[in-house]
Amino acid sequence: MMKASKNSIYLECVQLQFNSIGPEGASAVADWISSTSKRHPRQNSCFLMTLNLADNQIHTNGTTVLAGALQFCKNLRFLDMSHNKIDYESADGLACVLQKCTQLHILCLDYNNFDGESAIILAEGLKYCQFLEHCRFPETELELLMQYVWL
Repeated sequence: MMKASKNSIYLECVQLQFNSIGPEGASAVADWISSTSKRHPRQNSCFLMTLNLADNQIHTNGTTVLAGALQFCKNLRFLDMSHNKIDYESADGLACVLQKCTQLHILCLDYNNFDGESAIILAEGLKYCQFLEHCRFPETELELLMQYVWL
């Protein structure tokens, strides 16, 4: 899929949920985003608006690589990375993504392995998402996250 879309610099929606792409596939998606962004030097941004990577076994390593590239997706409105066994080690990278992707409307991070400290780190990034309408986060940490965001 990534080879086919190398020339698709205006691709706005990528739906790869339930494909078990793993960290390697996440790295391929990150490479595509980076190469797309480099083709637009004035904007230094990717046109991607929807990215669904739910249930792909991306884990922490894949998320870390992906987070670096997602910072170029300033138009991103929907991000689903639920069910990927992402843990607290990726919270900093994802918080940086949230600070850059200020147009985000829907964020799904539920069914991962975040802890309370991760919730606080992610909450820092969420403060920049002024258009956020829907946020799915692990139920055990959701209350802490929401308290922190709206303090």
